[in-house]
Amino acid sequence: MAPATLASGSAFVIVLSPDAQEQWLYLADGTNHKVWILRRADLEIVGEFGRGGRQAGQFLRPHGMSIDAQGNLYVGEASTGRRVQKFVLQRPGTK
Repeated sequence: MAPATLASGSAFVIVLSPDAQEQWLYLADGTNHKVWILRRADLEIVGEFGRGGRQAGQFLRPHGMSIDAQGNLYVGEASTGRRVQKFVLQRPGTK
């Protein structure tokens, strides 16, 4: 995902969206401390979230992910992160 990334690289773990078409792919990037969002059909990057840090929404080496039937994403951190954060799916036009 991020070709200039050295060390452990940028692709750690992927999950697919729970819709029947599995339209979206989420990729945890543990080196750059973010989650990439890709359209599965063409692997186009459509978004990303997160950055390095210890606050809510920030990551220290995101390393494990899971997604539930509602599309909520759970991201677990390795190394000194030692937590799991839940990200609630926000559909366009909803609050």
